[in-house]
Amino acid sequence: MKNNAARNAAQHPFYPACGDTRAVCVSCGQPKSKHQTAKQAAYLFFLKHGACSYTPGKETKRQGYARQARQLAKAERDARALGYAFEWSDDRSIGSHVWEFGEKSSSEEPTTCERCVMRDSAGKVAQSLGCIDDASREYRRVIEAELALEELGEVKL
Repeated sequence: MKNNAARNAAQHPFYPACGDTRAVCVSCGQPKSKHQTAKQAAYLFFLKHGACSYTPGKETKRQGYARQARQLAKAERDARALGYAFEWSDDRSIGSHVWEFGEKSSSEEPTTCERCVMRDSAGKVAQSLGCIDDASREYRRVIEAELALEELGEVKL
């Protein structure tokens, strides 16, 4: 059983919702409850690490953060399901960050400077963002979800 679970997790790391109403997903063989668990995990991840804004007068800070976490989680899931891929590469084309952005922005050069390119299933560039400095694994995931959200449009939940 553990081997099947590991194989299915490798095939579907985010257990994308397949829209099937059966108790077991036809795509990955996992119980539908695993889909919900993965959705909740993604939501909680983006609630903790994602963007932070809200619309005063329309929603509370907490409601805004929750809305954005849902949007990023859904965009991430949808992008994977639609075959989008993300490539990270070095982006030192600007040279010195201290010289380019001035002393007020930073007195030290970042350890890494990267770009992220989002490609569709045909390999065409869909979105990209450059000059991402010292990105952690968590920040990279947020960047990918934000690019997916930008590409796929406003998510209506």
